[in-house]
Amino acid sequence: MNKLILILSFTTAVFVACQSSHDDHDDSINTPDLSVISDLVFPQDIVEGPKGQLRITESLSTYNPEGVIPPQCYTKHDAAFNPCMTCHQSYPYKSRPNQMGDGGLQREYAFSDLGVVNHWLNLFEDRTDAMANITDQDVIDYIYTDNYTPLIKQLHETPDWQGPIPAIENLHLGKQAFDEQGFALDGSGWVAFNYKPMPSTFWPTNGSTDDVMVRLPENFRASDCDSEAFSRDTYLANLSILEASIKRLESISTPPIDENKVCTDLNGDGQLTTVENINQLSRFVGQASGIETADMLYPVGTQFLHTVRYIGITAEGEITVSPRMKEVRYMKKFQFFNISHLASMYGNEHQEKIDGLLPKYIHRGDQGTDNSFGWMVQGFIEAEDGHLRRQTQEEHLFCMGCHTT
Repeated sequence: MNKLILILSFTTAVFVACQSSHDDHDDSINTPDLSVISDLVFPQDIVEGPKGQLRITESLSTYNPEGVIPPQCYTKHDAAFNPCMTCHQSYPYKSRPNQMGDGGLQREYAFSDLGVVNHWLNLFEDRTDAMANITDQDVIDYIYTDNYTPLIKQLHETPDWQGPIPAIENLHLGKQAFDEQGFALDGSGWVAFNYKPMPSTFWPTNGSTDDVMVRLPENFRASDCDSEAFSRDTYLANLSILEASIKRLESISTPPIDENKVCTDLNGDGQLTTVENINQLSRFVGQASGIETADMLYPVGTQFLHTVRYIGITAEGEITVSPRMKEVRYMKKFQFFNISHLASMYGNEHQEKIDGLLPKYIHRGDQGTDNSFGWMVQGFIEAEDGHLRRQTQEEHLFCMGCHTT
């Protein structure tokens, strides 16, 4: 079996670099062993996989009521490592809208009686024999099969589907679905963006690749002084204003924006010109000018689309995203809570923890799961036969581990 050799040639270089100091850092990158893939056939055209059952029957019982606790929380750290800091942190009181303040969980395993037991038994299954029957060509054929497009078609064709349809044309092809600034070429308003790397299972070193897109409501994409239905300059301005608000920046650099098309002096110089830097504003612009910005909070109607994929590889040994997806994750903000309201909600959650109550959420079927903080979360996961299906209510608990509790 050669499947792991090529992947490890990349990941080893990353791990070694992370462990080295500046003084002994080696900038050289291990070159892939092309002999591993020289005999493999890489498809010239991406084929669509079959459709399958969109919704599976919900179980009448819950296997793991503490499904919000991800497997990472059971890491053996040997009192020498601190993976817990990735999610559990504390900041000065009332210094930000998120007042979870659970940095103490870096020091203690404050699990419920139920949560003390690791229910993720599938992670301990020995799959050695099953893997031995999978050839390298099987892997290539599998990850080069598109299971996203069939899902979108199925959602459109399902008469009683009541949930979101997170569609971007050619998304399975990765960057080919977007222009040089990250805008989806299909005009859907989705924008791919870079985000600050967070230690997670989405890294190639940990077995996955991913991409993330954001979409603001239509009024954020339209100018109030231009007859065109869509204004790229206005959308860029609002995306930048939002980014500055989330990051608490007084100003932010942007791609070139024509202030004449936005009808707003974005950099405060008293002129309408083409700018590449704008100041933080108290309101959005264009047809969203009636909406105030909120420190570190997204406006109602904000949507995120996140695909988790296999590690793709080309015939030249380049690591990339695969056409096949493990998961398609979607979330939309449907309700806004101000800082005072959020503080009360976090207080309630702390009290529920003290009282020993297990987390509970409202599952709204095709719409997804309500995280109780104004966001609806919907996930599609790869079924055993490879097609993407809607996640069950219990599977959505896994999402809540990061997106609320």
